[in-house]
Amino acid sequence: MSRLLVSVVALGLLVAVTSTAEAKHKKGGGGACVPVYGSGCGSGYGSGYGSGYGSGYDCGPTVQYTYKTEYRQVQRTVYEMQPVTTNVSVVESVPVTKTVEVNVTETTPVTRNEQRTATVYKQVTETVKQKRTVYRQAIEKQTRQTYVSVPKTTMVEQTYTVCVPSSRVEKRTYQVSVPYTTVEEQTVHSTVYKTVQEIVPRTVTNWICQPVVRTVSCPMPCGGCAPTTVVCGYHRVPVTTTVNVPVTRCVPEAVVTKQQVNVVRYKTENRSADVTVHESKYETRKTSVPVTSYETKLQNYEVNVCVMRPTEETVDVVVCKLVPTPTTYTVQVVEYKTTTRKVPQQVTTYTTRTVQRPVTTYQCVSKVITETVPVTICVPVYTAPAPSYPTGPVCAPPPCGY
Repeated sequence: MSRLLVSVVALGLLVAVTSTAEAKHKKGGGGACVPVYGSGCGSGYGSGYGSGYGSGYDCGPTVQYTYKTEYRQVQRTVYEMQPVTTNVSVVESVPVTKTVEVNVTETTPVTRNEQRTATVYKQVTETVKQKRTVYRQAIEKQTRQTYVSVPKTTMVEQTYTVCVPSSRVEKRTYQVSVPYTTVEEQTVHSTVYKTVQEIVPRTVTNWICQPVVRTVSCPMPCGGCAPTTVVCGYHRVPVTTTVNVPVTRCVPEAVVTKQQVNVVRYKTENRSADVTVHESKYETRKTSVPVTSYETKLQNYEVNVCVMRPTEETVDVVVCKLVPTPTTYTVQVVEYKTTTRKVPQQVTTYTTRTVQRPVTTYQCVSKVITETVPVTICVPVYTAPAPSYPTGPVCAPPPCGY
């Protein structure tokens, strides 16, 4: 298990280093997991340093890195559950059946006849004379007392106020508006409509019938065909024309005229007239007025009252009574006799015994297995360039930090 963990950590570190080298190499234009030093400065530093270090001169062998997958044998520990069977002593109960005699008690009913005597009460009716009190209705006169209000009239002298009317003639002055008429010249503004006739062009559409003409080829007697015009029918065609139409319209015109108008005006005049003025005076007078008052007196009167008076009378009454009579009758009496006898019966008892029984348990067992695991690694590949003799400048080393 520890070996597998170490392999996984080493593979992760290798992938991280490879990704960093590839990211740095992509800045200079390469395509492998680490920078490729090509056959010349121009190809090795491509687009970044081509102009500074020549074009196509040899600098040494080319190194490229590629990814390769290998299958390696790895051991790891596996845990599994294995069954283990052991014998265990178990105590169990065993039933034992045997026959035993048991005493059984039985009850048997016995019937016998018995003579018994009973007293029976019979109902007997007889007529008996009895006295009773009967209340009968009667009318009698009774004296009652009541309070009555008696009217009493007396003459009382009272004082009252009377309104006495009086009239007198006064001379008063008042103002009156008197109308009068004067003739004045006023300017009147009015609108007069004049009739004007003018020519207006209008568009008129008419429908006319035109023949439908077709040209057909007919055979001639001397040979060949000659075109012939045939009228197949007629159809309506709209034709639009312009027509001058006289139109009459009203044209408004403002007219100013002067007229003599009667104007009514008012003037105020003072006039006098005799007016009758009515007045009222209050006078105090005395008179005798009859006043009625009521006195309460106690008065006796007779009333017819319905009363109930008791009367004693003798009547025949039918009375029902019970007479005792002795009677003899036969009754069946049931008695129970008890007998005991022995009956064989099976009885089950339980005994214990020890028995060996197999019991299966599971245990966790570890074992080491070997597995084939794929591992990806970065492998360098060297390629030898063709010999060349450059005459240009000397190839410079790669720049710092590449």
